[in-house]
Amino acid sequence: MKHLLYLTLTVLSISNMNAQNPEQPIITGEFTDSVTHSAWFNDWQNLHGETFIAEVSLKELRSKNLKDISVVVILGTWCEDSQVHVPALLDCFKGTEVPIKIIGVNREKECPFKPKECKNWDIEFVPTIKILKSNVEIGRIVESPSKSLEEDLIEIIDKN
Repeated sequence: MKHLLYLTLTVLSISNMNAQNPEQPIITGEFTDSVTHSAWFNDWQNLHGETFIAEVSLKELRSKNLKDISVVVILGTWCEDSQVHVPALLDCFKGTEVPIKIIGVNREKECPFKPKECKNWDIEFVPTIKILKSNVEIGRIVESPSKSLEEDLIEIIDKN
């Protein structure tokens, strides 16, 4: 029994380590083009397989009035959900004029570069994708979409 408990705890510890990917660099602060075009950032989709985005939903999303829409993404470079959903989000808005700001946080969901501002973001899980209209938050996707990324985005934009 003692061995079974030890084995279970060991497996859980390894699973938790893999989910938070300790080998991934932890980058905090606002991402620049050099970061979003870096080899490790571009490899995120390759590591986790291609994210399927329905072409019909993409056309619907891109046909919306996105004039006053902007997006702020708070992610953890160490977080598997960030590695899967952030490249897909960038694909969703490819070819649009929607500004996307990407901000990296540490494992405590803190951003050392703006600690006071970070506390006001109410970040519990990453990625947190904040959708803004005229610089006012109208919705957010936290950790994983409830339906699909593009359907959740359409729903948020349509409500407002």
